[in-house]
Amino acid sequence: MRLTIILCLLLALTALNSITVETASLSDFMYGTTEDTAYDDFYHRVVEGLASPGYNQYAPWDTQTNGFGNFVNASTTQRTNWGTIVDLFLSGLFSEAQDTIDQYEFPYEVVEFNDTDTGRTYYMLREQLNMAYFDNNGAPDQPEIHQQGSFDYGWGLYVYNPDSQMPVIVNVVHPKDDFISIPLATRAFQLWDARYMLIAGAGREVLWTNQAPYFNSKSLSDPSRNASHVFHVTYQRACLEIRGTFTRREHSVQIHSYDYTHIDYKPLQLSGGGWNYNYPGLPVRDISGNNLDVINASPYVVIPANTVGSHDDVLVTDYYSVLYDEHGLFYLFGEQLLPISNNINLPGADGNNQVSFTNSGTNKYDVFQPFMHIEMEELPSVYPQTMNYYRWFYGYDAITQRWNPDGFWTKALAFYTPWLEHYAEVLPALVDFNDEQPPTNPTDLRLISASYNNLVLEWERSYSYDFETYEIIYATEPIDLLIPNYSTVTRNNITTLAGQAYTKATVTGLQPATQYYLRIRAKDYNGMYSQFSDEIEIYTGSATIANLRGYGRDSYIDISWLAQFQSSNQGFNIWRAESGNDDYVVIASWETDPSLVGSTSNNVSYTYVDIDIVNGVIYDYKISSVDAQN
Repeated sequence: MRLTIILCLLLALTALNSITVETASLSDFMYGTTEDTAYDDFYHRVVEGLASPGYNQYAPWDTQTNGFGNFVNASTTQRTNWGTIVDLFLSGLFSEAQDTIDQYEFPYEVVEFNDTDTGRTYYMLREQLNMAYFDNNGAPDQPEIHQQGSFDYGWGLYVYNPDSQMPVIVNVVHPKDDFISIPLATRAFQLWDARYMLIAGAGREVLWTNQAPYFNSKSLSDPSRNASHVFHVTYQRACLEIRGTFTRREHSVQIHSYDYTHIDYKPLQLSGGGWNYNYPGLPVRDISGNNLDVINASPYVVIPANTVGSHDDVLVTDYYSVLYDEHGLFYLFGEQLLPISNNINLPGADGNNQVSFTNSGTNKYDVFQPFMHIEMEELPSVYPQTMNYYRWFYGYDAITQRWNPDGFWTKALAFYTPWLEHYAEVLPALVDFNDEQPPTNPTDLRLISASYNNLVLEWERSYSYDFETYEIIYATEPIDLLIPNYSTVTRNNITTLAGQAYTKATVTGLQPATQYYLRIRAKDYNGMYSQFSDEIEIYTGSATIANLRGYGRDSYIDISWLAQFQSSNQGFNIWRAESGNDDYVVIASWETDPSLVGSTSNNVSYTYVDIDIVNGVIYDYKISSVDAQN
């Protein structure tokens, strides 16, 4: 019995010691130096490659070299096996994950990382280093910028914070190209207490389709372009873990940077991940008017003058730009609303795999923005856009003509940490996502236009931090709220009803020439409702008019149209105005012209000859139908 107990203890100790345990500064491991980890300065270990010289711009001290590291484009079997490892890892079965890594002979290890920066314990899937790779960055006499050691697979680094209550994924998909992204992503992960930090392990040009010419869209080592990349396998499982744990969608922040040749843009460009995501929500824009967003969490002077070298005050309107098309984005300064620029040119690549996965099945008009694409200017536009300033910004000493590794990231971190801090301020409210107040009441529901089978409605908006949808209810008799006799239209039927600042909608699928009763209310994500608006009574149209045409002749105009559908249609009126004048008048009516009387048939053609005109004048025409209720 005693021998059995000792054997069990030995087995338990072996299991406990099967993963690597380190205590060190995470920031030192990611982009600095430390002797307390198997290796350090992860940024300088990332695999390099150059497909098209000059196509992308890299760190000024970091000359890209083909052969510094290697990237493996995973096979189907490798992706499946990696998925098994990630499943074990995210289930907290770290020793089992390591055993499976060893079984499949991947050059990875599970690391328990005790971060001395934050006092938190993280877990990593970390690739082991191959010290045979070397790059002198074209400067054999400057050992301070030499690189020793890279990766054989280049699949990336995956950091998991199981104690985090922030369903946030910080991710970087081409860290060599967007070279300030690793330090800023690390700072974001720590400041936000995010649940995940996922960093790709190879540059964008390392492996591509080799179908010349090179474009970034042809990259295979960039997981935003290659859905078969191991990074994307990990990303999807991290998203699903968050959705299962928190019963909500993840907030994914993908961090990028852009070179200083993109002139006339703000230092920060924020978007939802492509030109189509042009309706930003929380945490970047709080459309409810509560101003609980990143922009309004910032002070008016984001960076006081001469804080990072020589520059003027960097105002909030100088610092941020956001992709939006409607309803505006403003900074509340006293009683003034200062517009935030929407002049951006880097909203993210269409078809970005991480955008597609995170935003799949969501409504772009929602109050919450699941995915944010962040671009930071590598030489902020507050400085002269010269090569001398660019090199200075990254630690170059013009006197000694040498690089100072301690200064590689200092200025970029100082300049861009403010937005990370203001993001941190608004994330707790976003995670809580409950203002404990019902939405304010939408009012003044009214008809804009009616057609044969639909109604165009308008109203005065509701306000709510956790807004979910407007609900329009309608019936063919007065609405009974106690014994429901109505149909309901929500964001599931009309996507813009998810946008609380949208105050117009078209209700379709109705019966022609029918009296309808309608009301509207707002609902939030926590099941609270506004009051219903007052009830309105509306008739749908009695005909659908198509193919309206006018032909100018000598001294008369031929007007024709097709009545595709008619129901209880007494007939048509013809309206005319001189072009450019909205003062339309009725020139002919079914009441006086038998050819304009309605029909019980569909697809009936109508014609009218207008002789009361003047040659050389341009006229506009409209046709209306009159139902049985006049």
